Parts: sequence; structure tokens; C-alpha cells
Amino acid sequence: MRYTVATLLSAATFSLCAFARPPPPQPVASSTPLVKRYASGWCGVHVTQYQKNEGPTDTPTGNSEYRLTVALYDALQDNMGGAALLDAAGGVYEGIDSGLPDVFEVEVGANDAQPVRFLYNGQAWSSDQGQCSVGGYNGGLRNMDCGFNC
Repeated sequence: MRYTVATLLSAATFSLCAFARPPPPQPVASSTPLVKRYASGWCGVHVTQYQKNEGPTDTPTGNSEYRLTVALYDALQDNMGGAALLDAAGGVYEGIDSGLPDVFEVEVGANDAQPVRFLYNGQAWSSDQGQCSVGGYNGGLRNMDCGFNC
């Protein structure tokens, strides 16, 4: 088969044009962030409560309030959020950031002997009720685990 210069140039031009096409348009990024789904059912919360002036401190004078570390878990025990070293004044509910659809709230009492109280989606309970397991203070802190419907 015989090729002329014009045939070769025409084929080369066609091939180069195929490569010179602009890329197809890319999909527009969504401005709404993806929300992690959670497994509903019996969820859990783990709380470490530090006694006043006992927890890790970021000031030289100590802590004047309780400090809490809170971790929230869905029904599959996947972590759904929480708070680290949250300053908690006695008698004030604090909202905890999480992937749960409603706000989870926690409140400490005015003294060490009082239970920690919780609110979630119309439910209210405290750490001295049967759905919680609470250890005693040891080394300036105590740990507790509670379950709740989510």
C-alpha cells in the first residue's frame, strides 16, 4: 500500500486533533459536607470526670471547675464524637459535638458525690442509675460508661 505525504499529514493531523480535545467537564463539588451515618439502637457514652484541681491543666493555678473527657459511640461501637478536657461548671449542661442527629448534653453536680447527668433526644438519666457503670475516684478521676437509645 502506498502512502503519499498528503495522506500521512492528514492522518497525523487527525491523530493530533484527537489528543488536543479539551478534557470533559468535571462534576461540580458539592458544598454540603458528607455526614457520617450512625447505627441507631443502643448507643454508649464513656466519661472521665476529673475532680476539681486534679485534672490535666493548662494554667499554673489549676482547674477551678470539673473537667470531663467524653466519647460517644453508636450501636456498632463506632466513635461518633466527643470532647476532651471540657471545663464543666457544676449545674450547667454542656453540649457535646457528635455525629448523632440530636445534641448530647452532660452536666456535673456541685460536688464530687453528686452523679453526672445526661440529656439526649428527650431522655434524661444520671450516672447513679442502672444504665451506667461508674468507678470510684482514683488518682483524682473516675470513669463511667452509660448506654442510651439513639
